[in-house]
Amino acid sequence: GEGYRLEVVRDQLDGEFMQLVAEFLQREGALKNPDQAQLRATQTVAVAYDGQGNLAAVHSAERRYLPQLLNEFWAISVFVGKQHRRFHLARHLNLVGKEYLLRQYAAGNDPMVVGLYMRMQSPRLKPADQRAVAYYSGYYFVGRNARGDNLRIFYFPGVKIDAGSLDISGAD
Repeated sequence: GEGYRLEVVRDQLDGEFMQLVAEFLQREGALKNPDQAQLRATQTVAVAYDGQGNLAAVHSAERRYLPQLLNEFWAISVFVGKQHRRFHLARHLNLVGKEYLLRQYAAGNDPMVVGLYMRMQSPRLKPADQRAVAYYSGYYFVGRNARGDNLRIFYFPGVKIDAGSLDISGAD
């Protein structure tokens, strides 16, 4: 994004910074519940600052087991502040966060996490989210949830899946 500074902050989270993130998420309407905002702040991977040095967007990752896929993934959330939504900031910040998590995986950190999982919640972005494989990120479309959000996953390179435990009864 033009005039924005994107920064990985995962290894530098402190109480003051997490409070700033939680307040941003609440002020911008991402999370109304203060406890949820505080929790999301602890999961921050990367942020974007605008030209004035104000927080404009937050990328977070929460470790989550997906029973349908029989594995743990990083559940990715990217939230962009209202006045910054026309600059493809979500896409750029998502790639910064993804690269960081890829490096962590390659370094042997969290080896049980096999990839990334994302729900496309933005009504504005859903119509553009029609490809089976997102061209800019490599995320695969795997379905929709009950709310109609597109669900996407990205497997880390070289990940092995225990196919013996998958139930494919009824599949061709």
